[in-house]
Parts: sequence; structure tokens; C-alpha cells
Amino acid sequence: MAFNTCVSVIRSASHKAQMIHNQDVQAVSTDVINADELWSFVKKSKSTVNRKS
Repeated sequence: MAFNTCVSVIRSASHKAQMIHNQDVQAVSTDVINADELWSFVKKSKSTVNRKS
């Protein structure tokens, strides 16, 4: 299969998955949010920026 064909199929599937995810997540009610992964990303990004300065 050609590279561009694979990329096109993956992008299309990704877009559809994102639409389904967004629709399902809006219906989820939460009382507590766990942001460990987000904190790790922010902390890592901050460290990366500091190293480049």
C-alpha cells in the first residue's frame, strides 16, 4: 500500500475517533478529576523550555 494511502486512512480514522470521543466525553459527569498525566506533560514541557533558554 502506498504511503499516502496509509496516511489518508489513518487521518480519516483519527478524525472519526476524535468525533466519537468528543461526543461521548461530553455526556460523562465527574466529581473528581485526576490530572497526573497533564501535570507530567506540563512539568516536562517546562523543563524542556528551561533547558533551551
